[in-house]
Amino acid sequence: MKISIDKLYCIRKTCYSRIYIIKDNPKYYLKDNYFAEKLIQEYKTLKFLRDNKFKNIPEFELKNIGHRYFLILTNIKTDPMFWDKINKDQTSKIIKCVKKLHRIKNRKGKKLKHFFNQEINRTRLNLNRYTIINMYDKTEKFKHFYNLLLKHIDYIEERSKKIFSGRERCSFIHKGLSYSHILYSNGEIKIIDWEDSSFGDPASDLSQLFNEPRFPKRVFLNQYSTLKENKIIMKRIKFYRYLNFINEILQLLSDNINLEYDLNSLQKVKEIFYEKEILLNLRNLKKIRKTL
Repeated sequence: MKISIDKLYCIRKTCYSRIYIIKDNPKYYLKDNYFAEKLIQEYKTLKFLRDNKFKNIPEFELKNIGHRYFLILTNIKTDPMFWDKINKDQTSKIIKCVKKLHRIKNRKGKKLKHFFNQEINRTRLNLNRYTIINMYDKTEKFKHFYNLLLKHIDYIEERSKKIFSGRERCSFIHKGLSYSHILYSNGEIKIIDWEDSSFGDPASDLSQLFNEPRFPKRVFLNQYSTLKENKIIMKRIKFYRYLNFINEILQLLSDNINLEYDLNSLQKVKEIFYEKEILLNLRNLKKIRKTL
């Protein structure tokens, strides 16, 4: 398929990538990334999934257009209100799709405890990065949040040793499984945006999916695994949710520090909003901590 760069129209921008459509061919959309390596990695991931007979992905092709790499993908038309009126048949198809993905095991023998330790270290790195930014901020409030989060990370690392002590191998995971990445079209489930995927713990995927409103958790778990396995998976899900809340707080703190201080009234409104969001996440941490 021949594509001219002057026929591309940008419809969405994110922190790292841009989405384009072809003006005279709406059947496909194009994706590029500010980091070419990340785009190539997503292409390799899609190729790996296709080789492993995982069919719940759009058709794809990597193309060099005007000295830039683009990932060409099939434009899947889906019902935007799909999740508001999901039925049993659709739920069953989603479960089968996720199960099939998680059956792809790591042949090199990477264990679940190694993946969880990586996630702990990533959270610590985020906390240290936030501390560097925070050196320019003298308020006691942010120092208090920092010390509090450090205690939470130490606590979950200690408690996780019993849960992640087994020899179970990692599976292939999406690392961003949410409503926006699961599409339903013509009776088929398709999953998009694979740039962060890797081998890891399936419970990490489920923790993000279970955070979505109105998601049928019990139905999903009953078909996903056995009753005995469900209890173990639910414990692991709680640990990943715990980490997710910590990272959300760090993101909120980081965003708050980077706000402009020109308009005092606007700044106060933003500070109140961020503080409420942070306190809400801290309350969620306390709730989960009681069940660990």
